[in-house]
Parts: sequence; C-alpha cells; structure tokens
Amino acid sequence: MFHYRWSYPDDQERAARRIVETLYEGADAPEGIEESVRTRMVARLHHVGSSSETAPVIEGSFTRLLALLEQLLGGRTYLFGARPSLADFGLAGQLTQLLSDPTPGAMLKAQAPNLVRWIDRMENPSAEGAFVTFDAVLGELADLLRAEVAGAYLAWMAANAAAVEDDAQGVSVEIAGETFTQKPQRYAAKAFAELKRKRAQTADDGLTALLEETGCDAYLAPSSITAPEEEAGSEAEGDSGGDEAAED
Repeated sequence: MFHYRWSYPDDQERAARRIVETLYEGADAPEGIEESVRTRMVARLHHVGSSSETAPVIEGSFTRLLALLEQLLGGRTYLFGARPSLADFGLAGQLTQLLSDPTPGAMLKAQAPNLVRWIDRMENPSAEGAFVTFDAVLGELADLLRAEVAGAYLAWMAANAAAVEDDAQGVSVEIAGETFTQKPQRYAAKAFAELKRKRAQTADDGLTALLEETGCDAYLAPSSITAPEEEAGSEAEGDSGGDEAAED
C-alpha cells in the first residue's frame, strides 16, 4: 500500500489531501500543509524498500496476488466459505486502502471484480453459512501459499531476520527472479520469530502437508533465526506501520 500511495502523483495528492482533511476536520488548514505531508511521506519510501529499482518486484507481487485472491473468491462469499475468517479480516484493511487509491484501485477494478465485491462486503461482514471443507479450498490456497506467501513474503522475512541477526546494513532477496533490496527491519524480524513460534505450536497433519508442499515450512519450521531482544524503537517507524496508521 505504501509503495502505491506515495510513488504515483495522483495517489500522493489524494492521500495527502485525505490526511489533512482528517487532521483538521473541516477547519482551515495551514497553507502548503498538503505539500509538506506529501514531501515527508515520499521521502520515507526507502524505509519500506520502495524505489524505482524495486518497483517491478513490488508491483509484480501485487498483480500476482490479485489473480490468486480473485481465483480463491470465485463462487464464494468469503475466502473460506459463507462466513468471514481471521484471514478475511487480516487482508481486508490493506486491500480496502489499496482500493481507495487511484492507481491500485483501478487495477483492482479491472483485474479482480470478485475481490472488489469482497472488499465491499467486508465493510459489514456477516456469517451467512458455514465454512467450506479444507479440500474444497486446497488447490487455490496452495497456489497462493506457494507463489506469494513462500515465494515472496516468507522469503523476504527470512532474509530480513538473517540480516538483523548479522547486524547487516541491507537485506537482499530474490523474488520471482528479481532482486529486492532494502534496509533491515527489526520489527519484522520479531514478527517472523513470533510466526515461527506459533507454527511450532500447531499440530495438524493436513496443514503440515500443505505447508511443506508449498514451501512455507522451509521458512517456518523451527530453526536458526531468532529476533533481537531489544525493542524496535524509532526504527519501527521506518516500517510502514507507523506512518500508514496515521493515514488510515
């Protein structure tokens, strides 16, 4: 979200205006404040690894994700049936924000109509029936886990955690045949350690087979990388979380 919102002029302008309108709630805003917001946020793109060099990696991942989620939602009200799951709630916030911005919003409307309807539905979700069986979603879910969870997200999380452990100045990882480089993120290393801890507490034969087959357990199985003990401090602001929360 941060990449699209602050990389493209139309998206920058709309986001800066929305932030100012939210902050001042109808009162007169200081002259030039929108441009100040815009300048500050654009300058932070490097914190989330967004640059002209990495843009193809980020945007390629988003395009793949749209197709995979569109497939998963085909014929279903929610990701796993007729009622929302934690996965629905976990994805809804970011995708709602992406739909609200001009560039990714246009992509969503053109490429993923099922996903757009789901985003609208998640504004007021309700249980309309049961979850489908595990087997009913296995194929589409495996595609998503293999291509984007293991192939992009977990690959980056593991490389980032290793860079943090080594106190490296940068983290570089290959995603879909292209190189993605950014500053290591301590908060993300902590999140990765927690994800691995929770995976180690889960014992389900079907889930284990799926995570192994899709390559997720190559990163999540208990192993070597441990997040640092100290708090992320001001560096956590460099992750998109602090600034994006201020926008939303």
